[in-house]
Amino acid sequence: MVEIRLEPPQDHIHRIDDAIYPCRVYECQGKVYPSVTSVLSVGDSPDWYEAWVDRVGAQKAEAITRVAGDRGTIIHAACQDFVCTGNIDLVKPMMMPDDLYRFVLIKKELSKLGLVRAVEYKQSPGNIDLVKPMMMPDDLYRFVLIKKELSKLGLVRAVEYKQICKQYAVAGTADLIAYYNGLLTVFDYKSSNKPKQEESFQSFWMQTAFYALAWNEEHPDELVTQLGIIPVNDQEMFIKPRFLPLNYVKSNDLADIRAEFKKRYKF
Repeated sequence: MVEIRLEPPQDHIHRIDDAIYPCRVYECQGKVYPSVTSVLSVGDSPDWYEAWVDRVGAQKAEAITRVAGDRGTIIHAACQDFVCTGNIDLVKPMMMPDDLYRFVLIKKELSKLGLVRAVEYKQSPGNIDLVKPMMMPDDLYRFVLIKKELSKLGLVRAVEYKQICKQYAVAGTADLIAYYNGLLTVFDYKSSNKPKQEESFQSFWMQTAFYALAWNEEHPDELVTQLGIIPVNDQEMFIKPRFLPLNYVKSNDLADIRAEFKKRYKF
C-alpha cells in the first residue's frame, strides 16, 4: 500500500449538471465556473469524429463509446481502491442474463411476502443491484498494467479532487495527485476507445495542466511540476503511461482556449 496523506475533500465545491448552463459547471461560494473538459471541447474538430462514425456506423460508434465509458468507470474505481487501500476485488459478482431472468421469476413470489423475520441474504431487503460492475478479462489485463505504475507512487496527496483554477476561472476534478519518481504529479486516467489525433492528445496535457495550476494556487509550498496520463486502453497511442513537465503546456495556449470558450458561450 502506498503512503497516503490526503487533502480534505473540497465540500464547498459542487459539480452541477443543469440545462440552464451551456456546459457542465462547478459552483463555489456563489460563483459558477465552467468545467475544464467543457472549455477544452471548443478546440475539438468534429470532422475526424464524424468521419469515424460514418466509417464504422452510428450504432457501432455508440456501442464503442458506451463500452469505453463503462470501462472507464470500472477501472477508475479499481485504481482508486488500489491507491487508497492497496487492495482490490478483481472479480466482482455480476448477474448474467440467464440468472437475471430466473431472478425476475423468483422476485414475483418474493414480492408477496409479508413481514420478514430472518434472512441469510445480507443486502437490504427489497433491493438488488442487478448489474454490478465487473472487471472483464481485458479490463483486468489493462488494470494489471496500470497497477505496475500505481505501485511506483510515492506519497498520495489527493484522489478525485475537486478544484478551482482562479487564474483561468475554470474548475474540474483531478483523478490523482501523487509523487512519482520524486515529483508531485497530476494524473488523469484516459479510457476512450475512439481513434485519436495528436491534437486531441494535446488537449489531455492541457487538462492536467489546468488541474496542476489549480493545485499550485492553493499549495504554493508544494507545487505540482509533472503531468501524467495513465491509459485505460491499449489501443493506438494508448500504449503506456506518459509524463511531461508542467511547463510543456504554454500559458498562452491555456489563455487562448479559455478566451475562445468565453467568446463562444459568454461564460
